[in-house]
Amino acid sequence: MNTFDRKALGEQSAASTEEQFGLQPSEVFELPPDQIFHRLLVNAQCLNSTDLFVLAKEHHYQISVRRMGAMEQLLAVPNDMGTLLVNYVRAQSGMDISKKQEPADGRWLYEHEGASFDLRVNSVGTLWGEDVAIRLSPKQSDTKKLDELGFVGNQKATISHMVGSSSGLVLVAGPTGSGKTTTLYALLDLLNDGTRKINTLEDPIEYSVPGLCQTEINEKRALTFSMLLRGILRQSPDVIMIGEIRDEETAGIAVRAANSGHLVLSTVHSPTAVTAILSMKAMKVNPVFLASSIIGVVSQRLIRLLSEESKIKFEANEALAAFDNVSAYLGEEEGLALYGPNKKDEKSQGGYSHLSGLFEVLSIGRQMKKAIAAGASEDELTRLAKDDGMLSFQDAGLIKVAKGTTSLEEVMRVLPQFD
Repeated sequence: MNTFDRKALGEQSAASTEEQFGLQPSEVFELPPDQIFHRLLVNAQCLNSTDLFVLAKEHHYQISVRRMGAMEQLLAVPNDMGTLLVNYVRAQSGMDISKKQEPADGRWLYEHEGASFDLRVNSVGTLWGEDVAIRLSPKQSDTKKLDELGFVGNQKATISHMVGSSSGLVLVAGPTGSGKTTTLYALLDLLNDGTRKINTLEDPIEYSVPGLCQTEINEKRALTFSMLLRGILRQSPDVIMIGEIRDEETAGIAVRAANSGHLVLSTVHSPTAVTAILSMKAMKVNPVFLASSIIGVVSQRLIRLLSEESKIKFEANEALAAFDNVSAYLGEEEGLALYGPNKKDEKSQGGYSHLSGLFEVLSIGRQMKKAIAAGASEDELTRLAKDDGMLSFQDAGLIKVAKGTTSLEEVMRVLPQFD
């Protein structure tokens, strides 16, 4: 292990290793890579983790998970074991293990001893070696309904009206890991009533859904979003779902499809609903064509919800003024009771129980279309969106706080620009 002693590493990992795996570090170090990986994967599943990481450090590899949106270290392993583990994951995911410094993507349909996952794997070279990130998608997962996503106020009604249109473009925006695909599938579930022909283009196909015509892209075989989208347009679909708009060509075809009588749903990487429009313009989409096609944008984040069994009530006092803008959504109750996490609750992670969505839902009206076509600035589009009744992330978060489902500190964590 070069300069890092195995015994010292074992002592460093002993407590967490025995607690997490029921094994002494020395036993873990003697297991072959496939058994170590299986234990890591099952443990990550038990923790309701969304990602598993194998990260190269100077003298060891760190095994971590992302749980409830936060990183949590599971185990430290020697460099030689970490390298074997990385090579094993790369090989099983269809990646070339000889090209260690080149970023690579892979997929692994993992089934072993009752565990069944659709794993999306990415590797990248770093200062001390190779880091691997593994997105965990249980194959048994069911798609969610709109009611389960976490909309507040009039958001669900607004988005239901959007996708009730016979044609147009609906975008779902947000950073990686914010639940955009989950929202897309919830929208498809709403539309999938047997009266529409629905085609999807996905990378990869997340869920197999009866009633949908699903196609998976394959960059290695030149089956790209833009190429397959042209073919799907000849399949006479009513609804087209594009997993992600990544480039100018796909953006242009999506807008043309929406303008020619199709309802098109897709995702873009963008921080807010308004900036999703600007992202499309940055991909050289004609502003007039974009304005005529786009009917709505959903932007989202993930936020932790308080554990109902252990949350702590406290007086609102000077925080009351912050809720003035959302008072119309809070009912007629007298006073305002706020809640915070019981950070000593051993049954939850710091007093939080699970993740939910936090949304902006922007319906594109006539004035907004004119502004988009005219090349209006972000500030102008934001003003028009609020004038049309869009709840900002901050307002949506405050409604969740006022209803006791999350805490003010959690909203401030998710929205650093909160004021």
